[in-house]
Amino acid sequence: MTILIDSAIISEVKNCFASYPWVQGLSTNPKLLKMASEKVSPKSVIETLASLTSGPFYYQVHSKTETELLKECRLAQKIVGKNLRIKIMPSEQNYAFTYKYRSEFNFCFTAVLNLTQAKLAYEAGAGHIAVYVNRMLRNELDPFELIGSVK
Repeated sequence: MTILIDSAIISEVKNCFASYPWVQGLSTNPKLLKMASEKVSPKSVIETLASLTSGPFYYQVHSKTETELLKECRLAQKIVGKNLRIKIMPSEQNYAFTYKYRSEFNFCFTAVLNLTQAKLAYEAGAGHIAVYVNRMLRNELDPFELIGSVK
């Protein structure tokens, strides 16, 4: 298991890594980046965050078309390097995108809610899935059944 900080606030990430050496990497998403990049560009925030860890860096893409997704993934890869994990939401388009570019990027399907989504992520070539336990519990879903079923 890998423990990550889920943030884009540079001071928060620095403090976390300094205080909790077992935190091995970070994860961010468009909402967190937007909050952290009010005074500087998102690219600058990503560059700084990437410089703070040698562990995995989970970056969630938000583009809609294949061309835009590919451009966004390649830019993130250029900034972050080999530690990049592309977080991508479950959708028919994103499964196809992942399958097509599985040898170029390391994918993580995020907000996986059921075994079907987990299986499709695996078949598409994703190396990881993210199950949000609290979100599933709030929606009266059983995250522990899903986690126990994924092998």
